[in-house]
Amino acid sequence: MLIFDNATLPIETLDEHYARVPPKIVIEVDVLADPTDMNADSYMFVKTQKLLDFGVEKVIWITTPAKKVTVATAQEDWQTRDWNKEVEIMENIVFNIGEYLAKKGSTYA
Repeated sequence: MLIFDNATLPIETLDEHYARVPPKIVIEVDVLADPTDMNADSYMFVKTQKLLDFGVEKVIWITTPAKKVTVATAQEDWQTRDWNKEVEIMENIVFNIGEYLAKKGSTYA
C-alpha cells in the first residue's frame, strides 16, 4: 500500500506505471517475490533502502510467518517488533495486528 501526499502527487501524473514521485509511506506485507540472487531478508533490506533513497519517509513491513513488523526511516535505526505492539503509520494513526486478530477471534494472533 502506498500513501501519498496530495500536494506532491497531482492527479495528472497518475497512470499504470510507477509513480514519478515518492509516496510518504509504503506498507508491504510478507516477501512474496522470488529473488534469485538473494534471500528473502536481503530482498526486504535492499528494497527498503531503495525506497528510502527514492524519498519515501517510512517503510513498514509486515511479516506474517514471523509475526513481526519492521519500521524503517532514513533518519533513525530500523525497528522490528512483535506485531502485537502498536505501530504508528502517521501521526495519530496506529495499528496493532495481533490485538486486531485477537479481537476478531483469530487463533493466528
